[in-house]
Amino acid sequence: GGSDSFYLYVGVPKKANKTGIMFNSAEDVSEYLIKEAHISTVPWDDEGQYLRFSATFMAKNKDDEYRVIEEMKKRLKALELQF
Repeated sequence: GGSDSFYLYVGVPKKANKTGIMFNSAEDVSEYLIKEAHISTVPWDDEGQYLRFSATFMAKNKDDEYRVIEEMKKRLKALELQF
């Protein structure tokens, strides 16, 4: 158990196939993710277009850690992002 942290930097997607929305910046994607999937990211447009995903959470065990990561994957996959 204990506190776990997860960080991931990715280039921004071009569009969300689910809604057809096109993205022009990391800021656009970040706003979309918070509204559509309740996922907060840090947009980074200064040195290219990137997003930082991070999660800090308390997990009882490895199964609990995997449950949190799987939930994030499920929410992102449902948006049908196109890179």
